[in-house]
Amino acid sequence: MIVEFYHLKYAQGGNVGSSIDNFYDVCGQVIKGCKWVGEFERIIQRLKYREKRRIDQNKASRIEYGTFKDLESIVPHANRMEKEFRYFIVQPGLNVDSPSDSVLSLLGSIDLYVLETTGINLKVIGSSRT
Repeated sequence: MIVEFYHLKYAQGGNVGSSIDNFYDVCGQVIKGCKWVGEFERIIQRLKYREKRRIDQNKASRIEYGTFKDLESIVPHANRMEKEFRYFIVQPGLNVDSPSDSVLSLLGSIDLYVLETTGINLKVIGSSRT
């Protein structure tokens, strides 16, 4: 089973940017999220809690594929499944062809932290402006 974590900064007013502040926010998410690696059952419980809370508040489901019951059905089998965890930062405002030095430095530091903490290489998704 592949478990992927996608961290992204909400676009204020629909505008995405490459501000270093946006990267600090999303990198903070990544650091906080490292605690979930290896905690598969806790991840499922947290997803179930968040989904139930959304439904109770009459908000749309965030489950893109499958159902709430599918989440519940995974838990009894979790210990027997081989799992691979992946981490992504998604920042559409990032020009991957020419990121700023400050952004590169921050992303390099976060990549090293994630690698040393979890053994996972961080991947960054941006956009190309060529």
